[in-house]
Formats: sequence, C-alpha cells, structure tokens
Amino acid sequence: MKRKPSIRDLEQKLKAALLELKTYREMCDCLVGERDYQETEIRSVIIMNTKLKGELAELDVKCNDPSDQRDRLQGLGNETDRSVRAITASEVLQEELQNSRTRTHKLQHQLELSRKSGLHGLHPGNKTDDRCSPRRARPPEPRSGRVSSPHAAPADGQRVIMYNDEFGRSTGLQAHRLLYNN
Repeated sequence: MKRKPSIRDLEQKLKAALLELKTYREMCDCLVGERDYQETEIRSVIIMNTKLKGELAELDVKCNDPSDQRDRLQGLGNETDRSVRAITASEVLQEELQNSRTRTHKLQHQLELSRKSGLHGLHPGNKTDDRCSPRRARPPEPRSGRVSSPHAAPADGQRVIMYNDEFGRSTGLQAHRLLYNN
C-alpha cells in the first residue's frame, strides 16, 4: 500500500527544495558576476588592442620612413657619384684645354720667332703665292709625353700647318695627317 506523504515529509522536501533554490540562485548570481567581469575584461582587451593597433601603425610609419629615407639617400648618393664623375671629366677637359692653350702659345711664339728670323717660306711641293700658302711648323713635343686629345695637339703622323691671310696674319692652325708609304 501506498502511504500518503505526511506534512512533515512535505515540509522537509520543501525546505530542501528551498535550500537547493537558494544554492542555484547564489550560483546564478556568481555566474552573472563572472559574466560581467569577463565583459569588462573583454572591453579592456578591445581598448588595449585598439591602442596597440595605433602604436603598430605608428611604428609601421616610422619603419617605412627610414626605408624611404634610405631610398632617397641612395638616390642622392647616385646623383653625387654622377656629379663627381662629371666634375672629374670637367677637370680632365680643363687640363686638356690648358695644355692646348700652352701648345698654341708655344706654336705662336715659334711662328713669331720664325717670322722674325725669316725662316718660313713655301712648302716644297706648293708653287703658290706666299700670302695664302700654308706653312708648316714643327709640332711641339707634349710635356707629359702623351697627347690627351687628338684635337688638342698633333698626334703621331700629323703636322701642324699655319694658314695666313693675304696680309700675312695668322688665320689658325690645322693638324693634317701625314701619309707614309712603306
């Protein structure tokens, strides 16, 4: 037979259920508190992440800036190298010009000396008037033993010919190649 639960049994069950309900409520409150704490932590992590992203962007700009500066400096270095080469070439040309001027001055001096001494005349194969005929001058020896430009002074196998106008004034020097028949 079944026995009817007594009031006391029911009261005890109710008390046990009430205790269990309190325990569950405390557990629920604890879980809600933990959830709130975790949400706060997540918000602080998001804020920290945003801050770190900003710092990373700044560092990226700072890192790229030296790369850009390096590229610009390499460009400036290349331009400087080109400038140095151009200056060196200019100095070589200035030296050649000075050598050419020195040779021209020496040739003019030799011409004046030959005019004063009366040693200039017609070229042996030329039977033209003295006033417009080319006169040969002895090519000067280069100071350094080499000629740095074929236009600066006569090279091996060349002679300098002095041309005069009808009044006997110099109209310029020209270098002509001599052909040697062997």
